[in-house]
Amino acid sequence: MKKWISGIVAGFAAIQLFSIAVSGDELPSITGSPIDLNNQEEQIVAVSLSANPGIMGFKLHFEYSEETVQILHAEKGTVTALGNFTDNIGVHDETFDLMWNYTEDVTENGTIALIHLKPLTAEPFEIAISYSAPDTFNEAWEDVAFICNPILAEADVDTEEEGLSDALEITNMQTESVITGVLMQMDADTLDNLDETTEAAICAEVNRKISSLYRTENEYYSDFNEMAEDYKTRLTEKLKEDAEELDTSKSASALIEAYLAESGEQEVTADNVANLNAVFMQEGLDAIYEKYLSAEELRDSYIAIYGGEQNSGAGDSSHLKKSSHTVLICIAAAGSTGLCGGFILYLYRRMKNREKQK
Repeated sequence: MKKWISGIVAGFAAIQLFSIAVSGDELPSITGSPIDLNNQEEQIVAVSLSANPGIMGFKLHFEYSEETVQILHAEKGTVTALGNFTDNIGVHDETFDLMWNYTEDVTENGTIALIHLKPLTAEPFEIAISYSAPDTFNEAWEDVAFICNPILAEADVDTEEEGLSDALEITNMQTESVITGVLMQMDADTLDNLDETTEAAICAEVNRKISSLYRTENEYYSDFNEMAEDYKTRLTEKLKEDAEELDTSKSASALIEAYLAESGEQEVTADNVANLNAVFMQEGLDAIYEKYLSAEELRDSYIAIYGGEQNSGAGDSSHLKKSSHTVLICIAAAGSTGLCGGFILYLYRRMKNREKQK
């Protein structure tokens, strides 16, 4: 029965694609940037969508040989920047899925995913891509069909390939993780008070790894100070995201509110932010922020999370007041509703597809 249903779905998709071809419209296509076999270190493949007719959700399926490539992880692209993006990398041998959904159509063309991988051979190979018809749709609950092209691994890849450079620029998380890895590798528990030799070594290693990932010979950072400032900026943004994604029954703003109430503090300052950060670390926040961000930078991050305002004046001028918590909790609740919306729509779509197949 399953094979019979799958045959019907595949036949319907073929008819739909034929109809589009007859009409003369360009077919929506999935394409991956090539894997450079001359680079046997970790690199990034940009998976892109062209001729996008408008899409609210998709599921892509990838197949590969574990003897040729190691799949590390995946992250969002420009097209999928909003909405829910998940994968099951590492769950099954030689295959994985990428799934995304949102609350309305996204119509732009561009990168839908960045896949981090490491080739294990110098011989050409490919990663096959297909899509799941029941899980690929627009906001009118209509099926959207893709032409899927395999990801090719070859030598002498053009590093200036159109779309690849732009796609790699959005991967802030990867740059941050490269710097973090180098700092840990060199036992640097702080960005301050390092000798010039250590600073130069850290910067050189970061540049080497980023050049390998981004397929460029250009020096990413001119010196350690530039790298450190950029790293701190990336960390403050990542802190806001990680604090909201902790596996706890309370939102990040609710955790801050509870801390202020229990401690008797009226505001978050550079003097008490270490105690607040300890509360978040107990809930699972990474210790990296305490290591590499100053008290003032931590304070400003938590103020941004809670929605407080920066006040100018003498002394410690950045304040987080408890008086605005009611409005902020309402905003947080509304945000949570928006995040859940895409998942609810996704479940509804699956239900509608099951009804179609009966």
